[in-house]
Amino acid sequence: MKKISNILVGQLFLLVLWFGPGLVSETAAQEQPTLQSINDINGFHDFFAAIKRSFHDGFDEFSGPKPEKLVDAWAVASEEAFNADRLVAAVEARMAGKLTDAELRELYGYFSSPLGLKVSALEIANAKAGDTKAREVEGQRIFKDLAAKDPERVALYNRMLEGLGAIDFAEVVTLNMTYGMVAGMFAAAETPVTDEVMLALVKQATADIRQTAEKIIQADTAITYRDLPGEELEKHVEFLETPAGTRYYELSLQAVDQVLSKEARDFGSRLFAALGMRKA
Repeated sequence: MKKISNILVGQLFLLVLWFGPGLVSETAAQEQPTLQSINDINGFHDFFAAIKRSFHDGFDEFSGPKPEKLVDAWAVASEEAFNADRLVAAVEARMAGKLTDAELRELYGYFSSPLGLKVSALEIANAKAGDTKAREVEGQRIFKDLAAKDPERVALYNRMLEGLGAIDFAEVVTLNMTYGMVAGMFAAAETPVTDEVMLALVKQATADIRQTAEKIIQADTAITYRDLPGEELEKHVEFLETPAGTRYYELSLQAVDQVLSKEARDFGSRLFAALGMRKA
């Protein structure tokens, strides 16, 4: 069971850092930014698109039994599962009206600034670098060296991760994705099961998720931002700690948790239905 969550952990934690400043569009200048215009430039859509890819990869890499009947049912049930456009719309609907016009202007101003775009370029380059395991090992080495030689930079990294709610995001995503994998295991065994039982198994499988998350995210942070000068890193952290930055990521985490929780349960129901079964 833990192997399921570990597969997802390795694939998903990188996405948390990708959920930052994105590429600004040619129509950046507007009288009043909206939540949608901010999410268009900060990697929000890419975050959910990558979740869908990771969900499919997790099933492909799962080494447990995968009868043909389950593979076919999974294909049917997962066709629309974790659809990025739909999930972004659902998250934005839950966040609608909760940020003031002043907060929206401040958020848009940073995400579309030269520093915001520079941070984005680093994050996207790392996300597309491939070979996650090798990157993790290198990141661990860099982080260990920094801890001994540059504790001030490590402190900034820790402040950044706290500002992003990175570990909380990773936990939310992994728990809900693991739910889908657990549903697949019961479906493969053709065993009806309640949501309560599956949730208990998910929590058991991810009992050490926060400790695992912290190590992987620290390593990935070290390798992603290694070329960002200390002064710019500090300015980025200061933005994350502003009331607007803090509020944005708090609301995002709440909405993502609610939306992914519903998505995972809906997927489980569709999977059982595709197998001609129902949850107990």
